[in-house]
Amino acid sequence: MKVLIAMEIAGNYPKNILITSFLDENKKFGGWIYMLRNGEIHKLMLGFRGHFETSIEAENYLHDLSKQYVKEYNNKKMQYNNKEYNAAIHDRWRALTVKNPYATQLVTVAYEDGGYTYGEKSIEVRSKNTHYRGDLMICSSINPIIPGMKSGVTLGLVELYDIKLITEFTSDDWACTRIPLERQKQITKGYGWLMRNPRRVIEFPIKGQLGIYNLVYSKGIITEYPRKVVLDKKSYEQMIKDLENG
Repeated sequence: MKVLIAMEIAGNYPKNILITSFLDENKKFGGWIYMLRNGEIHKLMLGFRGHFETSIEAENYLHDLSKQYVKEYNNKKMQYNNKEYNAAIHDRWRALTVKNPYATQLVTVAYEDGGYTYGEKSIEVRSKNTHYRGDLMICSSINPIIPGMKSGVTLGLVELYDIKLITEFTSDDWACTRIPLERQKQITKGYGWLMRNPRRVIEFPIKGQLGIYNLVYSKGIITEYPRKVVLDKKSYEQMIKDLENG
């Protein structure tokens, strides 16, 4: 009898890497590495299989194997400049790089109002206006590095739906910027970019630019985190078959 003891996202690696593992009565520990793309699970390779005295020993082996795989995966070129864009093999977004903690706050849902969701931070203060309206891919800058937050990666999509002059800000508007009060007093001009409907995406490394820019990436790599993963019958049966064959 095999017991499924783990189905987890590999700790410090891209969150579309999924691990399945099992431990049977003979202490035979095995599993596979999968990739999550567009809400579907794709089997990538036979992850590991063998005899281990303890589950910790097996998990350490899993950790090292997944680290090696992700390193090889990340060495492949995934970001391209806008001149290289080809709709058949690339995805493209309008993107904005923001420093943490503000970047993370923009894509973290805080509440719902009037049929829209809003992030912990829903107004981004900028020195320049923009006529663009629509989805923006929020990316975090490399610095600063803040524990618990990811730097230099894609974080999520938000809808930029309006612009407001800072001179017209109310106290509620300033609260939505998450800028400390002492700093607010120093900002006398500029624009508030109003954002809503944050959606987290799988974090992948990017090279950002100033202002709004085109982010071109290998097709199907950066996707929204699924709110619910549903396996069709064929995928479910294949996963069970993999476990049973050990």
